[in-house]
Amino acid sequence: MATPAPKKTTPALEGARTDNDRRMFGNLREIRGTAQYLQNAGQEALTRAAAVDPAARSKYVAEALPAALKSRVDALINPALDAIQEVFRADAEEFEWCADTVAGIRLQWEQVKDLWPAASMGFDQIQQVLAQAGGCLDQIIY
Repeated sequence: MATPAPKKTTPALEGARTDNDRRMFGNLREIRGTAQYLQNAGQEALTRAAAVDPAARSKYVAEALPAALKSRVDALINPALDAIQEVFRADAEEFEWCADTVAGIRLQWEQVKDLWPAASMGFDQIQQVLAQAGGCLDQIIY
């Protein structure tokens, strides 16, 4: 019996998804889901903090959104972005198709990390930076 030919990455039929398309979409969906998780955590922390004594709100948000949470999310998003770069190196069509979108996602994610609230911030400042970070996350998600 003959050995089957390796699976080609180019579609046999116009419009069929390639393996690299699937890798790209999978990584983009992982990034989107992770960004949504972080965005929801931020919104939930602010909503719950509103019910807490005003003097304790900053502490509540700092505990609900620790730097470790940002690190866990970063540990999912950055490898997915790196995997997309690997697809780009292997497939010029994929690179041509969405390099601008991926660059935007990477830059928005870096901004989210820069904006992440510090434990020393007051509640008003935390609300402001989370609103800015939420805008960046919106760009990543949509």
